[in-house]
Amino acid sequence: MNGNFSENREELRSLRRGWSGFSCRRVVLWLIRWTIGFAFIGLFAALFPGMSWLWWVGIGFAMLTPVTAMASQWLVSRKLRQVESALAELQEAMGELEQD
Repeated sequence: MNGNFSENREELRSLRRGWSGFSCRRVVLWLIRWTIGFAFIGLFAALFPGMSWLWWVGIGFAMLTPVTAMASQWLVSRKLRQVESALAELQEAMGELEQD
């Protein structure tokens, strides 16, 4: 039975490592997305001078998206740690039961 717990804990560790790689990918995509977005804002603001307020909207959204990405990273990491901890406790309790 303990082998199954070890497999599950290793799978959780693997999931956490994959999640950190995923977050790096998200940062790169964020940079690409906002580079393109600001290029369009610059083009639009040059064509329509009254629309220069779009820069501020773009900056606001550009700052908001990494905050939400970091918050989701933190939440998922916390949940994965909680699951790993609960699995370790369950493994310990099962070991105690097997000894009795």
